[in-house]
Amino acid sequence: MQSTVSFSNTPTIKLPEIPLPKFSGRYEEWNNFKLQFNNLITSNSQLSQEQKLHYINSSLTGPAMDLQSIDDTFDSLFKALTDRFENKRLLVELHINEILEVGKLTTESAKDLRNLTDNIKKSIRGLKVLEYIRNNLSDVLILNIVISKLDKQSRQYYESSLSSNEVPKLDNLISFLEKRAQILENINKNAAVKPKPFLDRYGKPKTFFVKPNKVERPCAMCKFNHPIFKCEAFMKLTVDQRNQFAIRNKLCLNCFSDQHFIKFCNSKSTCKECGCRHNTLLHRNGNTVHRNLPNAVSIEKAASSQELNPNACEFRSNVSPQDNIGHSFSCIDKTNKCTVLTTIKVWVLNNFNGSFLQARGILDSGSGQDLMTADFANRLGLPQEKTNFAVSGLGGKETKVKSRLRATIQNGSGSYRTSLDFLVVPKITDFLPIVTYNLENATIPDNLADPQFATPGKIDILIGAQSFFGIIKNDQIRSPNSGLVFRNTVFGYVASAAVNSTTPAQYCGFISQVQSIDDCLRKFWEVETINEPTKMLSEEEEFCEHHYKTTHKRDETGRYIVQTPVKDIKKLGESKTMAIKRLDQLWKRLSRDEAMKNLYQDFMQEYLDLNHMEKVNDVKSASPLCYYLLHHGVFRPEKTTTKLRVVFNASSPTTSGSSLNDHLLKGLVKEDIFEIMTRFRKHKFAFTTDIQKIYRQILIDPAQRDLLRIIWKDREDVL
Repeated sequence: MQSTVSFSNTPTIKLPEIPLPKFSGRYEEWNNFKLQFNNLITSNSQLSQEQKLHYINSSLTGPAMDLQSIDDTFDSLFKALTDRFENKRLLVELHINEILEVGKLTTESAKDLRNLTDNIKKSIRGLKVLEYIRNNLSDVLILNIVISKLDKQSRQYYESSLSSNEVPKLDNLISFLEKRAQILENINKNAAVKPKPFLDRYGKPKTFFVKPNKVERPCAMCKFNHPIFKCEAFMKLTVDQRNQFAIRNKLCLNCFSDQHFIKFCNSKSTCKECGCRHNTLLHRNGNTVHRNLPNAVSIEKAASSQELNPNACEFRSNVSPQDNIGHSFSCIDKTNKCTVLTTIKVWVLNNFNGSFLQARGILDSGSGQDLMTADFANRLGLPQEKTNFAVSGLGGKETKVKSRLRATIQNGSGSYRTSLDFLVVPKITDFLPIVTYNLENATIPDNLADPQFATPGKIDILIGAQSFFGIIKNDQIRSPNSGLVFRNTVFGYVASAAVNSTTPAQYCGFISQVQSIDDCLRKFWEVETINEPTKMLSEEEEFCEHHYKTTHKRDETGRYIVQTPVKDIKKLGESKTMAIKRLDQLWKRLSRDEAMKNLYQDFMQEYLDLNHMEKVNDVKSASPLCYYLLHHGVFRPEKTTTKLRVVFNASSPTTSGSSLNDHLLKGLVKEDIFEIMTRFRKHKFAFTTDIQKIYRQILIDPAQRDLLRIIWKDREDVL
């Protein structure tokens, strides 16, 4: 009996490893990521829960990483991702908007036809995955949308291909467009010439936005638009009255600016009478030193030139006591003309609770991108995608853009809604308008896109050329008395044109050649002196100091009772729901670690025993302004002293997008340890002591204790 053994010489092919799928936080990518991850990791019974947790953490990028927590298990993190991103209604809306907002073709182009058909087919496939099946009605709607987006020549070819008056099939239209694109590719007839964005030498698009310079602030004395040293009312005051007025209005005693105090003044000018560091108009009687000004320009000469030209500049040259030459100039545009920019009020979808937040935007047909400030983007809570982009303006100055997001905007009535891709930038522009408009004789329509278009305000978003002409409508209204032109848009009427301003634009500058030796010596002694004078406080720091002095008190044992200084506290949203979720996550971790659970229970019980927290018996009768502090445990079993540290988090955002820390004023910054130690060594005698739990010895006023609530339980099966 013989046996035959056969061998195969086919070499074994080593396939590359399958990489883990990545998820950046985009809603439209979630279903595909979930399917791949379940097939590769979740359904793999050979992997432990810790290994699966490691793999899912490695797969998350961008905004999706924000849901990670040190207390997470694989199941809790995957559930959190599912609850956040498995939003069927939003996914359907995204696919529908992709169909509705497909770009209109302007010329016949194979590339544009391919993009059109690919986008339509991709959206239809996405809706099918979400169990929205095509039918005759949907086909007719999509058919007419696609036909309306065709260029004139493609539309003519398609109409010529129809042989009857029956409603054509959507599949036949898509097949026709794909065949048409193939024909154009074969004959190399790509007729679409798109306007290219302006690029710098590195190939980065440049975005331009131009506005006039800022105007100087009005006179602190009479509120008219001139410097205070030219104010007749100020000049009529005595020297003592001028000093008192400057101090009372927090003006710099050297240059009269209201933006800083004399200690931080960068001006090199000094008193022309005594040479001290104060303005000449504040000089009190004493020894006077007269100095020649050989380099000064004649004021009469400047005045005569202004008579010839009403828009001329005034130029003055001042010489310091050390003969260091400094020059200053001032230009005033006496035409009082300014350009009104098209501002609108927009409602943007908020990711926290599905509501809409109001934003102030500007329509700019000269911008190649849509922009949003980082501050407003954080309030929305929308997922942001990392990007590497450069936005350039006048003069080629670049602003680096590191993230972008997709947001849904609508008008006030909800009749217009669209989704746009915004680049997130630190700041778009200063307050607009920069001057106050004279609208006494203006005829203003009722339906304004921005009812406060004449009031300076913050700009949150900028809508560029990609959507500009889809927003603008044809009808417009002219106001003959004011020169304003109101153009209708989907948001209402926007104002534009050049109008008269109640405050003319003023431009000032100062140039100094040499630094004074007196200033150098003064700065030297300020650095070397230990007993330095009291530092000048900012407006916010002064408010915090005054708030403490007027609100703090002591109880019968001598303990301090204080109130925290707050701002806009009524804008604080709801935080209890998130606190309960985090507490449940914490207890899931505690249930797996008996040592950590015991330390946590001991820590919280100590809080109760020391009366450092109290139970809220009647929740409904408490203040409506409540904030629930999230807390979690940091467990370090290898430590010899404090193995568990419970961290209370006041930076967690509420449903309004802001946290408790966002509404607290900071006050003064603590002194540097070197300054404290240096001052400590000056004393002959000193003593030290250790105050246990020193920060908890200061009590919070009962009126504010609702801002420091926590959700806590001593075992898992309660609440």
